[in-house]
Amino acid sequence: MPSATEPDCGLCDSIQKAGTIKKRLIVCCDGTFTASNTGRETNPSNISLLSRTIANVGIDPNDPKHEKIPQVVFYQSGIGTGAMSLTTKVMQGGFGGGLNEKVVEAFTFLANNYGPNDEIFLFGFSRGAYTARSIAGLICQVGLLTPGMMDYFDEIYNEYKRRGDAKSFEDTEWAKAEAVRGELGLDDTMYPGEKMSRIEYIRKWAHLHVKIKVVGVFDTVGSLGISGRVDQPGTDLDFHSTTLHPKIENAFHALALDESRGNFPPTLFYLDEACREAGVNLRQCWFPGYHGDIGGDAIPLLDTNSMNEITFAWMIDQLERAQLLQFDKTALKYPILSRLENLDANTVTSFPPLTPEQVHKRRIQWSDGRLMPTDNLFWQAASLLSTLRFSYRREPGTYYAKDGGSQIDYEHFKEEIHPTVYHRMLSRPHGWAAYKPEALKGWKRVADGPGRGFSWVKEIRKGWLGVGEKEVVKIQEYRIERLEERDTKGYEHWTGSLERVLAPKEYLVYLDQAWEV
Repeated sequence: MPSATEPDCGLCDSIQKAGTIKKRLIVCCDGTFTASNTGRETNPSNISLLSRTIANVGIDPNDPKHEKIPQVVFYQSGIGTGAMSLTTKVMQGGFGGGLNEKVVEAFTFLANNYGPNDEIFLFGFSRGAYTARSIAGLICQVGLLTPGMMDYFDEIYNEYKRRGDAKSFEDTEWAKAEAVRGELGLDDTMYPGEKMSRIEYIRKWAHLHVKIKVVGVFDTVGSLGISGRVDQPGTDLDFHSTTLHPKIENAFHALALDESRGNFPPTLFYLDEACREAGVNLRQCWFPGYHGDIGGDAIPLLDTNSMNEITFAWMIDQLERAQLLQFDKTALKYPILSRLENLDANTVTSFPPLTPEQVHKRRIQWSDGRLMPTDNLFWQAASLLSTLRFSYRREPGTYYAKDGGSQIDYEHFKEEIHPTVYHRMLSRPHGWAAYKPEALKGWKRVADGPGRGFSWVKEIRKGWLGVGEKEVVKIQEYRIERLEERDTKGYEHWTGSLERVLAPKEYLVYLDQAWEV
């Protein structure tokens, strides 16, 4: 029988009869050139850390019995990894090839394991973030197929890819055409005398009610194909749909403020009218640093600051705030909790780490360390070939999108700027040069009044290409909230705010005072 939270679904009924329990299915898609499953020693990315620190079982905060929920993790290495030629690696890394296979692989895991009332979580970094968002779009538009229907997934997926920009799958000519017996597993013994369209038939073998509990991503970039165009954030790049959907309940996005590669423009989420009506919870936050600083660099030599630990803690706090996932407290000790005291700091005279062990001997110090620019000749050449531009300047509050004929303004992107930005600008930890991000040129940080924290403001011309009227754009500074420690029912789960553990205590006092009336 369907539960109070699950609509009537014959497919779920059959799974229930075969035996199943509620679980959380968690897909973790790593970034370009990043893999933690090759047998070689690498520096773990935030996606690797997430996959390793999620507890084996969780607790449903809305369940009075506090029944344990298995948390099943599927880790996927990034594009440009595995056994392939150097040429293939470069092509995948520079132009986003291989993403197709990653989407299919993760979708197959979900189709094979889904049961009634299961919750789906999708995490990713870089093009792995784009993969996670593409999987979400595919599920929201097509549904989650049953294992038996996966025999015909390739045909369905190929038609999904041919649907054209911003066109829903159900509106394609292929989907609306009559299902022919002999295709998609439809034979003469099934539904005798009944005529139906392909989409109607597919929906008999797909879980249409499935929602995505969380899409959590670190600095989404697409870079699919040689398009030579600048896409608006969140729109389809070639065929993948990465926009938010009313079936996605929560979306969290950590963004790199300083990234400037031409083929790495950020693909932001936004809330259209349907998402706003559905109450989708969106939070996107800008942090100091370049792309690898935000998601975690696989190469120890490039891990010269603490920004990826800060963004990791930020993501943990988003999930902990509503008890969406539970994390293993012991598993957090080595990558995070053991690195807060009595270790070497990142200073101007520090040698870059050469191994993951040397990285983990560095103290986490919030906005410290050298930021590693990414505007080298290799990436400039890749940018020019794939997008016909060398660089791309990011700037909060300047992204717009279309919902039908209406423009979606920046307020519906739900952007915030993390306090580490101002902390790095204000201080020069261990002799580092002053931090002056190009993305915030002309912006001012202002107090919003008693109990309302801070905001960043700038006068910007409104509309595409900056030709419209001027308006004052205001982006809220992110608040590092106190999260109460709670009863974990005997499990060694992490509770409370991980961000507050990492932040300097004196700066937390200053920030807290701005939010207190």
